Amino acid sequence: MSEPVFAHAERDLAQTLGLGHSTLRALRRDSLERGTDWNLIDNRVCYSDEGRRKALAVLKISDGPPLPLPPPAPAGAPAAVCGAPLQGEMRDLVCEKKYSVNRRVVEAKLGEETVLVRVRDSVNLLPGMTMKCRYSGEGRMWELAQRLPRKRGKW
Repeated sequence: MSEPVFAHAERDLAQTLGLGHSTLRALRRDSLERGTDWNLIDNRVCYSDEGRRKALAVLKISDGPPLPLPPPAPAGAPAAVCGAPLQGEMRDLVCEKKYSVNRRVVEAKLGEETVLVRVRDSVNLLPGMTMKCRYSGEGRMWELAQRLPRKRGKW
């Protein structure tokens, strides 16, 4: 019998199926066998073709073609407003103000609008720095989508 090829990364499988890592981890622990269905390759969990089929069978998900994309939003929907950001959209924002009490949030400029940006720690951010941010889909809240500055005011 030939050696199984572990070509499906758990992270990609979870993203494709819309499942959390904990769900796949529990499924792997209870229903799959290490070495034939899954294995660790470079510290990543990877599934073989047979392991992927078994996981889909346990989850009762068909291995057919991907589902079609949802229809576009109607013309009057709020996301269709000209210039309104879509969830996951990336933009360059300029840091305007940081708070000494809450170091996990900074104010930034998006054109003429002031928005809030979630960061891990704002200690090295200075007003005027340009940041790559991703829209979180929650009102005027954005998230930093790049590493933090290595030194005060220096990327």
